[in-house]
Amino acid sequence: SSIDRNLIRNIPNFPKAGIEFKDITPLLANADNFAKVISLFAAEVKESNFLVGIEARGFVFAAATAEATKKGFIPIRLFLYTSDAADEEDS
Repeated sequence: SSIDRNLIRNIPNFPKAGIEFKDITPLLANADNFAKVISLFAAEVKESNFLVGIEARGFVFAAATAEATKKGFIPIRLFLYTSDAADEEDS
């Protein structure tokens, strides 16, 4: 009972040229495969009281894994500060 890797779509040149975005929406929409992923993550959780999820995708997977393992969940947001005007245009 492996995970259907076709449920992760590659979207080339998004959000800009040279980047390949991994769209996990089909995986999230497939209850059986999403449950398999969470089971794999849960099997890796060792002794801890909390799971941390970083940003959007991390929130989804860490929250579901925390529930499956009866752990607390801590969402972490990352903030990028820059003084370079060129970097600000890309964000």
